[in-house]
Amino acid sequence: MIRPSRGSAVVEFILVSVPLLLLSMTVVAVGLASLAMAVLRDSAVEGARYAALADQNSAAGCIRASLLARQAIGRFANVSAVCDSSAAGFEVVELRAQIAMFGLFTQDRELYAISQAPREN
Repeated sequence: MIRPSRGSAVVEFILVSVPLLLLSMTVVAVGLASLAMAVLRDSAVEGARYAALADQNSAAGCIRASLLARQAIGRFANVSAVCDSSAAGFEVVELRAQIAMFGLFTQDRELYAISQAPREN
């Protein structure tokens, strides 16, 4: 006698595991992007505060911000920093990061963080 349900376990496993795998990869990607954005914000704030100190300059704050960001997310992101002193007496730090998720998605996905700190006299 032939059983009509023979081999259905494999098909059911594939039908369930593929969407579950895609969902898991999505959760990991969103988590990594959230971590990267938090690191960029915190690094930009720290770099601006450091550059605003009386004995430092914009270049030192820029180096500090990019170093902090690269230490935390440098494995899966390309980080670039731009720093400037505004005429109004503020130090401005801008950080940008291109995120590479699973080594596949490196299109024009860029995270951006900017911070300002008043210059000490």
